[in-house]
Order: sequence, then C-alpha cells, then structure tokens
Amino acid sequence: MLTQKPTKKLIANWKAVHKQYKDKLCANCKSAAEILDYIKSKYTLSEYKNFEGNQVYGIERDIKSVELYENQDDIFKQCEKILFYFTDVPQKGFFSVEGSSALWNEILAVRGLTKEEINNYYLVAEYISCLKKYDPNNVVLKK
Repeated sequence: MLTQKPTKKLIANWKAVHKQYKDKLCANCKSAAEILDYIKSKYTLSEYKNFEGNQVYGIERDIKSVELYENQDDIFKQCEKILFYFTDVPQKGFFSVEGSSALWNEILAVRGLTKEEINNYYLVAEYISCLKKYDPNNVVLKK
C-alpha cells in the first residue's frame, strides 16, 4: 500500500523490480470469494450493509487481529476498526482497505495480479514486496 508520495528514486526502484520479475509472473488473480474465504480463515469479521454497492467487512479486535491493530501505521491509528471491501467487479477481486496497510499487503499477496496488472511497474513491485513477507517460501515465483 502506497502511503507516501512517490520519489524519483522510489519509481526507479519499482521499474527495476518490474523488469526483474514481470516475465516470471503469470496472471493468478483470485476472486473476491476466494479472498473472503482466506480472510475469514484468519480473522473474525463483522459484516456491514452495502456501502455504495460494496459489501463492507470489519476486522474484529480479538486475539486473531492483535498484530494488525498493534502495528497500524500512524496515519491509521485513529481508525477504530480496520475495514475492507471489494470494489468494481467483485469476481475480479478488486479490493480496498481502510485502517491497515499490513492487511492491504497481505490481501495483495493472496489475491495475485491480473494479466493487465503485470504490466504496471508499481503493482508488480508492490506485489513482489508483499510476496516476500507473506509467501516466504516463494511458492508463487517458483511456479
């Protein structure tokens, strides 16, 4: 999750990562249902009514989510609840998170990328960074 203004150095790094990995990646984007199943297996969720056509889920503060809440970025410390929802076409797994860049990163690692997104140097760099944290055995990159 990008939480700072991009610098020329940051952009150059993204482009270098993209060049290194883009040909090793294949489209592997999971659906919203698959992502939701993963999140439900890890965290306790509460559901909220649709917001602008999106089903919204809150991550409950409990033993399963301690790390998420204790390690919130400073910009999210005021958020009482970490929320996520699927945007655009739900079957494509496009999502948004409010309150935790760690959850956004975790979901991106699980979700994967579409064919089109593999051409985006920022998304590939972000995805690779997330995989290194959430897929330490590099299962995705070994395929």
